[in-house]
Amino acid sequence: MPETEADRPHPGQHDAATAAVARVLDALGPVRAHHDLFVPGTHDARIDHLAVGPTGVWAITTRAWGTPLTDEGGMLRRGRYPINLELTAARGEAERASARLGVEVRPVLCLVGTGLPHPVQEVGGVHVVSLDALGGLLASGPRVLDDHQQAEAARWAATMVERTELGDDRRGTGERTTDPGDTLAIAVGPAVPVDRTRLRRRAARVAAAVAAAATFMYLYPRLLGDTDHRTVERPGTEQPPGTD
Repeated sequence: MPETEADRPHPGQHDAATAAVARVLDALGPVRAHHDLFVPGTHDARIDHLAVGPTGVWAITTRAWGTPLTDEGGMLRRGRYPINLELTAARGEAERASARLGVEVRPVLCLVGTGLPHPVQEVGGVHVVSLDALGGLLASGPRVLDDHQQAEAARWAATMVERTELGDDRRGTGERTTDPGDTLAIAVGPAVPVDRTRLRRRAARVAAAVAAAATFMYLYPRLLGDTDHRTVERPGTEQPPGTD
């Protein structure tokens, strides 16, 4: 949909929203929260948050919009347009996490700083909630996972944590680690913030180095060819007739 000035993303807006959601999740006693997950076996699929607790496993997608949502016949709209793309994305993240963990994962779309007609509303199989209502949603409801199931789900969730800084060369292969407990210490407990600015700068340096190397490889043979041509064509180097 066409964006208004209020809807345009501002620097750090999404990071601030995900940080706010992370603080809520980390404060929930029985819930083990994982943040900024990479889905192995995909090109660049990510999950903002994954929460494992007695009420189940929840994949939380975070958005922060300036325009309030309206409810028209059970469908939430941002301005004139339904939020179908965001609902589809939230379902997709939950499905990828479910395939990884081997348990049902329920999708949540958490709106930070966005006006909602209802604090909690299920639309198209996705729980759409405000930040203030997120903790209540995850803490309420029947117990569906026992302690052992929660521990197993959390162990597999730990293998999805983005570990670029740790140099894990299995990133993106889709391989499960032999023992998920090897990575459990990385993910369980308070979230470790990712320095996105440093990662972007590192990526820019790598891209610049690759571009410089490609330019050199392109130009070097041509420079050699020009030198050889000038050597052959230099006056006084022609062979006399009949010397072949």
